[in-house]
Amino acid sequence: MLITRLRAFFVGLAIIGMVATPYLALGQAATAAQKAGVKPDPKFGTLHLQANVGSFRSIDGVGRFEINFKGTILITNPGKGTKIETQGRLKQEYKDSKRQSFFGSGRIVITGSWRVVQWFGREMTAVWYGQGAVQLTGEFDQDLNTGTYWYDNPSSKVDWFSMGVVTITVPAKPIGTGGPVPRERKPETKPPTSGQ
Repeated sequence: MLITRLRAFFVGLAIIGMVATPYLALGQAATAAQKAGVKPDPKFGTLHLQANVGSFRSIDGVGRFEINFKGTILITNPGKGTKIETQGRLKQEYKDSKRQSFFGSGRIVITGSWRVVQWFGREMTAVWYGQGAVQLTGEFDQDLNTGTYWYDNPSSKVDWFSMGVVTITVPAKPIGTGGPVPRERKPETKPPTSGQ
């Protein structure tokens, strides 16, 4: 009985730590290099990403997103005036009025706004100063690591989950801030029976 209670206590502490860790350093500002080309906004936050293998999908983003990687990246619906800079051995594989994709190894910096930035590959590090959401999908590397993310403070790293997709926001939003969603209840109606 005592062992069961202690186990539940420590599991509870671990869950609280995983949830609370990203929110401990919310007040720290991004560096000047992380804000380059973006007008500072109090609604913006800074997110760091790192993965040896995996994928992410940034949705409805704004700000400056710097990504160093090997693999493929797709940028969908960049906003008017959005600047996309590349360095290294990146080859543009596709481009039309709404989409651009790059493959290889190097660095890409997106400054402005976008509908989606999607990456998959290896050896990725990224810094995003701005606002939006990102979905992470972790994969185990040879050392069984799935990648990490953190807000401003590198001592507050959180591991990527490997069982499905996890959505996080920039800036960080505590869980449960959305509030209840009212729904209208409709009375049940019985289907008409045949022969009446």
